[in-house]
Amino acid sequence: MIIDTISPLSSGALNEFKSAGGTGVIKYYCPNTAIPSKRLTRSDAELIIAAGLTVGAVYEVGAAYADFSSDLGSQAGEYALEYASTVIGQPQGSAIYFAIDYDETGAHLQSNVAPYFQAIKTIIGGYYKIGCYGNGLVLQTLLDAGLIDYAWLSESSAFTGTKDFLASGRWHLHQSVSKPLFGLVVDTNTVGNSGIWGGFSALSPI
Repeated sequence: MIIDTISPLSSGALNEFKSAGGTGVIKYYCPNTAIPSKRLTRSDAELIIAAGLTVGAVYEVGAAYADFSSDLGSQAGEYALEYASTVIGQPQGSAIYFAIDYDETGAHLQSNVAPYFQAIKTIIGGYYKIGCYGNGLVLQTLLDAGLIDYAWLSESSAFTGTKDFLASGRWHLHQSVSKPLFGLVVDTNTVGNSGIWGGFSALSPI
């Protein structure tokens, strides 16, 4: 089981999670947040790895149509690349996910979201794999276009294309339920049939 969380981490909670069969923890790359513990730090990554778990990273800044365009994709890619390489020491070849945290349904996907990911790929594609968190329609479209390597399906089963994409088995992570666990507020996630999702279990020097 993989969890994503905005909670502060402790070695005790992580060791309990590991003992219960946990395998990975995802936290956020976010330029601005009202919840400081949401942002992944180097210390967080060290704690996760010391507990024998894999680290995952997802970039998130907003959940509205206006948050996505080619120019904003360039900004996202530049921030994520710098943060991953100089603050975290995320090893090259692992994945950074980028969140589309709303129900994308229409032409905006082609006019704004796809160019957003094309810009990200241009900037970080030579260093990191690219993942997307979103609904089924978004993930299918971006995979088919070769703009992402990993697909993280949101828990919102009523979102566009999500049920069909879940049934397709093309996803790498599937978010399932939010609940308190070992003192953390988490979403739980299932790993897809491939068994890979782009996490990392070692850090590069910074």
